Amino acid sequence: MKQYLLLLFALLFVTTLIIDGVACSDIDFYRIRLLDYNPTLNHWLFRGNEPLTKTNGKTTFAYDKIKEYLPKVAKSNDYKSNLTLPNDYYLIDISFLTDIIEHERNDLKVEEAFFRDYPQLGKFIHWQILGSILNATDVPEILRKEIALHEKSWDKIDHLAKRVELLHDYVWKGYPDNSINKPIVIYIHCEAGMDRTGGKVL
Repeated sequence: MKQYLLLLFALLFVTTLIIDGVACSDIDFYRIRLLDYNPTLNHWLFRGNEPLTKTNGKTTFAYDKIKEYLPKVAKSNDYKSNLTLPNDYYLIDISFLTDIIEHERNDLKVEEAFFRDYPQLGKFIHWQILGSILNATDVPEILRKEIALHEKSWDKIDHLAKRVELLHDYVWKGYPDNSINKPIVIYIHCEAGMDRTGGKVL
């Protein structure tokens, strides 16, 4: 029993080092992808990395770069060819960062502040993902399948399955705020736009 506790502690320690070592970098055009698009409602779903930029040591929300990059991604995507993103849209920024890590907590504050100052441009939503220290491929296949089939019954923190369904509904059934009378762009992200963001879209 003692050796398992030591192993668990070591894994937690290493995982913390890995996560805490990834700091904010500028929004990256090459990490942005169009995931879904509803031409009837004019709702768009993109994924990418943290939408921040640093200038002279100051971190700010990269709204101008989002406005520059997303239309280019829409035109050159693999989802459908040559889509035109409207210039005027309501941006819903959904972050999967955690507030228990200092640099991510600081990034969250930048995003929150931007939409607090400019509510007419969109809104910020925080869906924290803590994840797991276990690698799913290390779990026997029969158990892995059982766990996946009943994810909603045990995932009481990250709510992966529930929120994947919500994202789908936002695009195809409508966003639950009837006061928004323009196209909606949903931008989901973690820090790098890969691991946690990928977990929401698989």
